[in-house]
Amino acid sequence: MEVIERVLANTPESFDEENSSESPRKYVFMRDKHGIYITERNIKGLFKEIASMLGIRKLKNIIAHGVFVEAIPPSLHKNPKKIYFVRDSKPIKKPDKVIKRGGRVMTLRGPRSIIKEMEAIEAPAELHFNIKIPWPIYESYFNRKIEYNGREMTVLSLFMMMAQEVGILGDRSLGEGKIKISHRKVVEEEGT
Repeated sequence: MEVIERVLANTPESFDEENSSESPRKYVFMRDKHGIYITERNIKGLFKEIASMLGIRKLKNIIAHGVFVEAIPPSLHKNPKKIYFVRDSKPIKKPDKVIKRGGRVMTLRGPRSIIKEMEAIEAPAELHFNIKIPWPIYESYFNRKIEYNGREMTVLSLFMMMAQEVGILGDRSLGEGKIKISHRKVVEEEGT
């Protein structure tokens, strides 16, 4: 209790948004000299979120350790974990716009209003990457047939369909970050 009382004593009683010296919360893309990118963990996070939505808890751990994502073409950079946003076959260097939104956060003194700024990239933009699933994992988990909304499909097909609706990165619940999967094929490679 003493720690909480000490923290509360150092927490402002009120928050004057207009005269606050706090700057808005800023959400920016990762970037380097080549352009703006996401990493494999963003794609794997999307898959893990879908596994949670479907109630397939075991798949979250399998996705974390048994699914691999890498950028294509790898010649754009030396790190295949960086997946660059591309438009007209060229990496995008700057965001198209900054979106400002109000929000609420819970603090020790109760709810507070905040302003957040988020960088955004508008369509058309592309991300090029491969998702590699070792064949035994694919056969055991992702090639299984399940029924969803009256249709029979594989778990992987359902994940791809849901990925387009769920989207990646921030404010997905507000309809931001939607993606379109344009190419998908399953290839059995030697040693996988």
